[in-house]
Amino acid sequence: MKSGATARTISKYRPSAPVIAVTRTEQVATSLCLNWGVHSVVAPSEDGIDATLAASVEVAKKYADLQSGDIAVITAGISAGIGNTNLMQIHEVE
Repeated sequence: MKSGATARTISKYRPSAPVIAVTRTEQVATSLCLNWGVHSVVAPSEDGIDATLAASVEVAKKYADLQSGDIAVITAGISAGIGNTNLMQIHEVE
């Protein structure tokens, strides 16, 4: 996550599920703390999209208390610039 724009957009609809925003920068994480229901976490950058998605699920397991069988929706902007989400994955936690 580069800008946090997707987490902010999701937050404005006040979902009942937690919004876990995994970002590489402390600045973005700090600014996201002001948004309703967003829990921001700074995590190191991973090599490749599969590793990034796997790391995001691990962070969500810890911060959202996800259990085996739970569903997580992962969104990301991959090489699309700031504010452009072009990836969504529905993931069943193992």
